[in-house]
Amino acid sequence: MFKVVIVDDEMIIAKGLQATIPWESLGCEVAGVAFNGLEAKDLIDVIRPSIVISDIVMPGMTGIELAEHIHLHHPKTNCIILTAYDDFSYAQKAVKFGVKDYILKPIDKNNVIKAIEQIVIKLKKNLSTMENIHKLENIVEQVKPLITSTLLFDIALNGNQEIQYITDQLKNFNINIGKGSVLLFQFRYKDNNRAEKLHEFAVKNIIQSLFEKYGHHYAIKKIENRYVMITRFNADISNFIIQRRLRSLCTEISSHVYEQFNSSLSIAIGGVYSNIYEIHRSYNESLLAAESYFFTQQPVIHIEQVPKVIEKYYEDVDYDVFCEAMYRGDEEKVREISTQFYNRIQITQSPTYCKDMSIMLLKQIKQKLGEKGKGWDIKAYKEFLYHASTFSELIKVMDEIFREVIKQHSIPMKETNVDIIDNAIEIIHNHYQDKNLSLQKIADQLDVSIEYLSRLFKQAMQKNFVDYVTELRIHYAKQLLLQDGWKVHEVAEKVGFYDGRYFSQVFKKRCHMSPSSYRKSSNKIK
Repeated sequence: MFKVVIVDDEMIIAKGLQATIPWESLGCEVAGVAFNGLEAKDLIDVIRPSIVISDIVMPGMTGIELAEHIHLHHPKTNCIILTAYDDFSYAQKAVKFGVKDYILKPIDKNNVIKAIEQIVIKLKKNLSTMENIHKLENIVEQVKPLITSTLLFDIALNGNQEIQYITDQLKNFNINIGKGSVLLFQFRYKDNNRAEKLHEFAVKNIIQSLFEKYGHHYAIKKIENRYVMITRFNADISNFIIQRRLRSLCTEISSHVYEQFNSSLSIAIGGVYSNIYEIHRSYNESLLAAESYFFTQQPVIHIEQVPKVIEKYYEDVDYDVFCEAMYRGDEEKVREISTQFYNRIQITQSPTYCKDMSIMLLKQIKQKLGEKGKGWDIKAYKEFLYHASTFSELIKVMDEIFREVIKQHSIPMKETNVDIIDNAIEIIHNHYQDKNLSLQKIADQLDVSIEYLSRLFKQAMQKNFVDYVTELRIHYAKQLLLQDGWKVHEVAEKVGFYDGRYFSQVFKKRCHMSPSSYRKSSNKIK
């Protein structure tokens, strides 16, 4: 119902209008009646009616003055002026104060009804328009978080390509971004456990409820296998306070998730952004911090805690030695070489680089193995390697691959080693007289690496190659010294020494006497 105030210094007219007009059917109600302009002014200020019907000539304040007051202080109120013929020109002055209609005295009831009907139509139309505007405003307020989220993620993911458009939209919707950080929440599932994935929705609720508990604004969105959150704080809060609050809150979230679901949730925090131009930078920093989990397994890590990524580094691997160890089934040697390899590439602090280098290592080994490596399915291994969530898991996968390859393609190590040692001993006994006999020569003949042969020889013979050959040469030298006609330097050359002096030194060290003394002592025994 629209409120109406009637003003006339003639009580009979004022009361008559109140009693004879069908106000309810017109959608109106008389909210007040005044008998002079001053009384009407105070009444209107309190009631704020939609319609005022006022006489033009009244004591204290004229209808024109009242219309001016209404025009200035209550612009939405509609005025109808009551006037006589002789002051019609006076009534025309009221037009500039927004008077909607005027009715001549003596008053015709129908004219009053008609004037009110016209005003009510306009009031209803305006009311409908205002209701629609309020509805739209409410809708905008309801979708403002979605609008904010969309614009923020557009900046975070795509950078500043559409920054002017986004800035304009934020201004149009009266959205103040303030400052904050970009956070990444990533669930760490074990063996792709579906039961843990069912907790994901509950975990998201924990994240949101804790942020809302402390009154923090945010936008959150799932991107691939993790949630990205853009936090928002008042611009007057210092960066230090924001970082401290976020670290504390993220630690609390991580603890809640672990206690309730026994699940691992890693949280990466980008640097604080102070304006929309820095949001993309904070997002990239959160990605970099998230990668750090691969090496540290810290549940919460801030970009400031991430070690500086150094230039890509690759340590050459002796593929010949590696392949030989695999072919011979030498798991210990394979583990030794692979450990050295991973210790070196780990310093890059780049999960992608470490995985790429692991694939390259497999490809190089397959190529070196030639026919023996044809059974390798590198593509099948790739999937396992790229799904490794930590550096230790990557190494574990590689170790399993190496063991499987050794199991499928290597010669039984025990039998192989026996054959290698037997062949090496045979070569030594057949060629001990050769001054140039060396472990490298024997390794080349046996098609194994010198490192592998040296280690294998010492394990089997309980002495190294040099000691074994030296003892063998001394053994045959003793036999020659017992024979007549051999000079010491001739014996030395016969058993593989370069010169007699060095032979004498070695002989004395081994036998605690010189070759000549040995010969004399042996002759006495005879």
